Amino acid sequence: MTEAENSINVALVCDKNMEIGLHLTIVSMLRRASRKVHIHFFHEDFTEQDIKKLELSIQSYKDKAELSVFKINENKFSNASGWFGKKIVYIRLSLPDILPLKRVLYLDCDLIVNMDVAKLYDTATDTYAAVAHSDTKVGETWEKDFLLKRGMNAEIPYMTTGVLLVDCENWKEQKITERCLKVVENDKDYFPTADQTVLNLVFEGNYKTFADYFQTSIPPYEKPDLTELKETIYHFIMVPKPWELFGEFFHAGYGLYKQEIKGTLFENTNSWNSFSFGKLWRLIRTAKMYFKMTKTRLKKRRKN
Repeated sequence: MTEAENSINVALVCDKNMEIGLHLTIVSMLRRASRKVHIHFFHEDFTEQDIKKLELSIQSYKDKAELSVFKINENKFSNASGWFGKKIVYIRLSLPDILPLKRVLYLDCDLIVNMDVAKLYDTATDTYAAVAHSDTKVGETWEKDFLLKRGMNAEIPYMTTGVLLVDCENWKEQKITERCLKVVENDKDYFPTADQTVLNLVFEGNYKTFADYFQTSIPPYEKPDLTELKETIYHFIMVPKPWELFGEFFHAGYGLYKQEIKGTLFENTNSWNSFSFGKLWRLIRTAKMYFKMTKTRLKKRRKN
């Protein structure tokens, strides 16, 4: 087997709002990777300087990291509703059509990869087009009304797609991209979790699941135990993320984030260091979620 055949292909899609999370995900992954990782990075608004910063963050791992950068536009998904105004997230739906690979591991840009990524990448896909994490059923999700209204069974395992292993050949054979685009075109409503909602509607539970320990969700109100970290992928779900405006005060997992961001260009960055109108606008749009997370944290403290 050649080095290229033995390498791990990882795809990430990111806009400027998630730049720090991008560095966090990639560097934490490379720290533990046992094989060379070919990183396929998709963006729409990164500058040459931004790309240079990413290259510097992974410089220490140059012996096992290869970076390919793709600048894209959102025209293909002009009919889709965005995620906080962004439609770039829908690129994930067409990765097998863009990358000439047998398989690719997609990762969100809000992860701490505290395990060897090869364990995920080498998971057998069998005849399935994708392998994903699932820890609940459709009828137990906050978007259940949306999905049930469109004919999904409440007992179907709900697919979380922050970590998604794609078998490109099976994906193409099952015409997943075409089916996803058809859903986007035919359903003009706002998709609650954007491309994740679309993938659940298309797959309807017909996917393989990762081992349970491969993923651990960390909402803003839950503090992880830093003295006993698990071999897993920690996923900072919901808003705010630890690096977002005032995340130091609103996110209970901030300590884990600061521990893992070391070694990147952002290790000494506070959320207000690079203040911008974009950050302020995102804060305004997500203010209700900040309030909700704070309320939940206070409630948990009272119980303890």
